[in-house]
Amino acid sequence: TRQLDIKCAYLYGKLEEEIYMRLDPIHECEKERIVKLKKPIYGLKQSGRNWNQELDQFLIKLGFERLRSSSCVYKKGYWIIAVIYVDDIFLFSTDLELIDSFVKSISKKYETKDLGAISNMLGVKVEKHDEEITLSQETYIETLLNKYNMKECRSAATPLEPGLKLSKDMQVDYLSEERRTVYRELIGSLMYVALRTRPDILFATTKLSQFNSCPNEAHWM
Repeated sequence: TRQLDIKCAYLYGKLEEEIYMRLDPIHECEKERIVKLKKPIYGLKQSGRNWNQELDQFLIKLGFERLRSSSCVYKKGYWIIAVIYVDDIFLFSTDLELIDSFVKSISKKYETKDLGAISNMLGVKVEKHDEEITLSQETYIETLLNKYNMKECRSAATPLEPGLKLSKDMQVDYLSEERRTVYRELIGSLMYVALRTRPDILFATTKLSQFNSCPNEAHWM
């Protein structure tokens, strides 16, 4: 495996429209200036798309084919796979020479940082062992425990107590508007973990997400 980062990726895209930008004067005596953009800078709504089109054309020229089932995954024959996430590229192949060849080709086209073998993929820790690959989000989970003051909490045998029934009409107080916002933030964070490395908490998280609009103390506990 190999992980690459394209520096200032958006600036490699091509603008399809004429766009002008007003520059604030640096000095009081300087007049306001209007300039024409040559590149899709960060902040333009079309910059991400422009970069994606640029990279797509480059990969196709190298002989890659974009998967119909996932627009961010490319393959070349049966030997090398490239997964794209904005300016991050993750390479998979059993042939290290193919990976090295790809890195050389893309480095000639774009300023590229080679991060070596994949160890962290979008916040997910990747560890390769003799006969298996493990994925974990231990650091992210530790961050959540600190954020929500649960660092000293005890572990539980199951995500939800067996037989527990939850509803919006339970005889307990509803959370304040401020705490409702915190509740929804936590549900979103837990869903992020559940869909990536902890499917065992997915049912409980989905169940609790049903009360995002009206959570009460029982849902919070």
